[in-house]
Amino acid sequence: METVVRPWENRRVFVTGATGLLGAWLCEELLARGARLTAIEKDRDLLPGLVARFPALRLAHGDALDQDWRLLAGAG
Repeated sequence: METVVRPWENRRVFVTGATGLLGAWLCEELLARGARLTAIEKDRDLLPGLVARFPALRLAHGDALDQDWRLLAGAG
């Protein structure tokens, strides 16, 4: 019996740039592999599109350059 290794399954991952070309592909792949994904987006107008594309994605509004967000991301 072969053991299947799924290193991303149920792993918490924090992504910045989810609306960009690479970030969107990264989100898609990580979600497909079972990761529990949270993305930060500073442009509120883009949040509905992210929700529509990735229903399992947890979203946070903010700026990744903000010190408070970096601390929260590391603690969460």
